[in-house]
Amino acid sequence: MKHHHKFVVLIAAAALSPVGLLFSRTVQPPTESPVGKSDVVAGDVRPQPLSFASCIVIGASVSAGAEVSLPGFPPAIVDGHANFADVLGAMTGAVEPVLNLDPSPTVVRLNSGSPMNVASWQFFMQPEQMSEAQLAACARMNPPPRIIFAIDYLFWHAYGAGKSDDQRRSMFDEGLRRLGTLPANTTVVLADLPDMTHAVGLMLSKDMVPSPVLQAELNTKLAAWAAKKEHTNVVMVPLREVVTNAWARQPVTLGGKVYDGDAARGLLTNSGLHATVEGLMGLAAETLDRLKQRGVIGETQTWESDAAIITRRLVEAKTTREATKKAAIERKSAAKP
Repeated sequence: MKHHHKFVVLIAAAALSPVGLLFSRTVQPPTESPVGKSDVVAGDVRPQPLSFASCIVIGASVSAGAEVSLPGFPPAIVDGHANFADVLGAMTGAVEPVLNLDPSPTVVRLNSGSPMNVASWQFFMQPEQMSEAQLAACARMNPPPRIIFAIDYLFWHAYGAGKSDDQRRSMFDEGLRRLGTLPANTTVVLADLPDMTHAVGLMLSKDMVPSPVLQAELNTKLAAWAAKKEHTNVVMVPLREVVTNAWARQPVTLGGKVYDGDAARGLLTNSGLHATVEGLMGLAAETLDRLKQRGVIGETQTWESDAAIITRRLVEAKTTREATKKAAIERKSAAKP
């Protein structure tokens, strides 16, 4: 319960920060080779570079990397050491820090292949405002994002304290409506709603979790919505089965790799609410496989799949960011009269 008390303290502190100022700039991603099928001559099967520089990650705490701890650093409580955008960037290439343009010029992307990131673990505190702000950040991207990774964007449209079943249904419908406003030529990656009942008493209260019956109802609605002909740009990732099996230490398959027993449980943090770095890597691998199956990523495009290499890049990025932050603080202190 010690972690839970720390979490509550962090929540209270974060609640004092304004959300409306989070995303205020026009995003103009660097020029890149398009994500998608590469122009190759017949018989040419050479690997093609993969970049997500014209893409963006939105959503809540899993996408934001809450509780994600990396080797060599003190354990993360809420604000993790790496997020989903970092993992995707580490899968595209080595660490070459790039200044982010939105939401803050102090945020550094892992490399030029990393997607933009506006996912936030604070999403649950103001879901309506966060929902609108994150989609507004997508709308400001010029050109429009090729892919929007929205794995857990819908989570707090169903979960949350003080809501009746009808209110949850209404908010979930509103979440789908918001997603339906995205450009038809932008691929949107979504996941079904996981059952987080096991996290009650750890990081969730009982009244924050919709009933299993309602969860099933909303997931059925999501599947039907994604199957509509006007939503052919939607790619679904099955998160519910992954979370349920991982918590129970049952076999989980992600990106063609099978996790079982302790390895499966290791995909989730101790609270069971968030993904570990292994979980984020597995989720990213599964996502990229599904994008390739749908033709969003070309057949000849490849990415790094060695967990040790990806982890090393994430550690290097975290180390670089810590050094940059320390240097900035020292410069600011030295400038004071």
